[in-house]
Amino acid sequence: MSKLKMDVFNRLKARLAEELESESESEVHQGQSVRQSGQESREELQRQVEQLKEHINKNYFVYVKRLEKRKERIKELDEYAKLLLKDNETLQKDAKDKEKLIADQREQLDTLEGFKSQELAKVSYELS
Repeated sequence: MSKLKMDVFNRLKARLAEELESESESEVHQGQSVRQSGQESREELQRQVEQLKEHINKNYFVYVKRLEKRKERIKELDEYAKLLLKDNETLQKDAKDKEKLIADQREQLDTLEGFKSQELAKVSYELS
């Protein structure tokens, strides 16, 4: 947006410089025709200024809308990230619970294997 302003400003500046250079001393003294062309130039510049103001306002509103959309998207993403973190914590807790359950079941299996070995030893001793 500022680049557009600078381009228009530079064009206006160059145009004014050309007009000032092209005017000769004789044109300045011609009176009515000079005033009339000066008035036309002034009106043209005023029209251009109004067009630039309208353009700037439109660009500003577009920028504001885009900014609002970005802020809204950031809020949505923040909420989504919070949900993901909460889900992650829940899943980690579940995983720890499952690991504890597996460890308990392995202990029970080891205990049962020990009892099995003892019983097999008893049966083997009795059969011999």
